[in-house]
Parts: sequence; C-alpha cells; structure tokens
Amino acid sequence: MSFVPGQIYTVRKSLVTPGAVTNLRLKAHATRPIVLLSFGYAPTTAQTVNTTIGVQLGRIPTTFGTATDLVAGDFVPHNPNSPTTGVQVGAGLSGHTCTVEPTYTDTWTFGFNVLNEYMCKFLPEERIPFNAATGLGIKASLALTGTWVVWATYLEL
Repeated sequence: MSFVPGQIYTVRKSLVTPGAVTNLRLKAHATRPIVLLSFGYAPTTAQTVNTTIGVQLGRIPTTFGTATDLVAGDFVPHNPNSPTTGVQVGAGLSGHTCTVEPTYTDTWTFGFNVLNEYMCKFLPEERIPFNAATGLGIKASLALTGTWVVWATYLEL
C-alpha cells in the first residue's frame, strides 16, 4: 500500500425525517479529485421499527439537481492545520436533502437495519475516487423517521 498525500475531512448533516432522496451531495474541487474513505447514517432518536433499507452511493458527473446548500462550517478537517476544504459549496454545488435528484452514472447499493447505525468504511484497495469537478451522492431507499446524521469522510488530493 502506498501513501497518498492529501487532507482528510468529514462532512456531517443532521436531518429531521430524511426522505428517500439524495440526503448528502458533494461536489469535488474544480481541479482536485476526492477519494471517499467512509460514509454512513446514524439515528439520533430511538428507532423502534425493525426495517431494512438500501443506501445508494452514486457518482454524479455533471447534473447535480437541487438541494439545500451546505456551508463551509459543515466540513471538519481531521488535521486542525488543514486548509479549508476544496469541496465546492454554494448554490447548486454541495448540499443535502435534494428536491430535484442529481443524475447518477455509477451506483453502489448497501443495506442496513434502521435500528442500528450504518457505516461503510472502505479498505484502501476498495476506496472510490471521484474526479475533479464531479461528485458523489448518498441516498436512502426509504424515508427515515426521526432525526438522523448523514456523514461522509473523504481524502482531498
């Protein structure tokens, strides 16, 4: 395994009753790619119904849809000396809770039971790169009840 220099960031967003829509959408820097290290959903309110759902991770090449914008404060660097993330924030860029879905080219589907937190942590050889100016989306297959945190940790090259 080789070391890839870059900065690691986590973006987290707390959502009340997230729908079966893209709940988190990231757009990479215009000239620097990102590599997804892990992502997940975590309930912050007790879940009592035993339900299995799918979580879709998708590659967004150009059409990002419409969402509530993320702000720079939603991104946390793992190194306190890191510069601000290069992931693009602002109107039509990185966001949460899509009202118009982005267009996906590649998708990967994972399943989990809503009574537990879901975390997907990729092994180094499994990590998914996202080219500069493209993006990724994380979407639940069913609407969730209560409050959930959706998050992603990525390496910015």
